[in-house]
Amino acid sequence: MTVFTSPTAAADYVVPDHCTSIIVKVWGAGGGYYGGSPGGAGGFTGGTLTVTPGQTLTVSVGGAGAGNFAGSGQTAAGGLNGGGIGGMGIFSSGGGGGGYSAVSILGTIQLIAGGGGGAATNNSAGDGGETGGDGTSWTAGNQGFGATNSAGGAGGAGSGSFAGTDGSFLSGGDGGSDASINFGGGGGGGGYYGGSGGSSASSGSWFPVGGGGGGSSYIIGTGVSSTSMISGATGVAANNSDPHYVATHGDAGNDGLVVLITPP
Repeated sequence: MTVFTSPTAAADYVVPDHCTSIIVKVWGAGGGYYGGSPGGAGGFTGGTLTVTPGQTLTVSVGGAGAGNFAGSGQTAAGGLNGGGIGGMGIFSSGGGGGGYSAVSILGTIQLIAGGGGGAATNNSAGDGGETGGDGTSWTAGNQGFGATNSAGGAGGAGSGSFAGTDGSFLSGGDGGSDASINFGGGGGGGGYYGGSGGSSASSGSWFPVGGGGGGSSYIIGTGVSSTSMISGATGVAANNSDPHYVATHGDAGNDGLVVLITPP
């Protein structure tokens, strides 16, 4: 068994001799927090991948989104592998979105697990999953929206707010941000398609601000069998009872995880 716990865009794994299948378990990274409001958790994607001895797999492990910065007038970084940036605010930023984790062959993704969105002032974020979850906002429509398997989430927007940006292929959208505003929106999680960023509040009230949406998970490879896709839940990583899960990975504010198991 080989376990990848550190964020990486492209780590090589060479298939051992006499090995024709590998069990792959992938957890996306969690989004950044805001105080008591959790970032979104990463989703889980798993399956058995058909391989050939000597073949090189490329492993990508998502990085956690940065937590909120209070009173600093700066943005919060999105996690490695597509996490969106948490928007700037005079009083507080939004959290950054978590990055996706994936396993690829010759540049083609076989399995990918979406990252969670970043939280915003008193608003939680969407979790990664087969369909990414939506963030929350006290003003409807200003939250970041989760991605599907065919499109990124649409950026949060509404009266009295600066819009978050849309999610796109592999990348979460950025939270709404402006140097003159009070509260920044949460960034979207990376994924097969990324969740969108939440809106930022442009007045003295934080009500229009929104948490970011979660990224989507997907299984692309035709040589993948015994598949499973599970969504995170309220900042807690998907499938965390799996015997090969490493504690806290994929939870809100934590890096993703990839486990490769060669059958005996």
